Amino acid sequence: MESALRLRTFTEEEYLDLERKAKFKSEFIEGQIYAMAGASPTHALITANVIANLVLHLRGNPCRVYSNDLKFRIGRAGNYYYPDLTVVCGQLQ
Repeated sequence: MESALRLRTFTEEEYLDLERKAKFKSEFIEGQIYAMAGASPTHALITANVIANLVLHLRGNPCRVYSNDLKFRIGRAGNYYYPDLTVVCGQLQ
């Protein structure tokens, strides 16, 4: 007999509380928490090069480039991500 694995669903508040206390970063997507894996040297180099080029391209523009250390809440569902990089034009909310 097969049994379905049921994953616990977390609330946004539970995730944020766990994230504050954690020693590692995790993303929160539709009630599930996913630990972030480290990047390969190639991935990190590509990300750094893209950030450097974007900073130069956006010079004199109100847009800002942020690295993967800044967590973003996206959408009404309250999903949280650590994108490799993010460009924000305007105020952070």
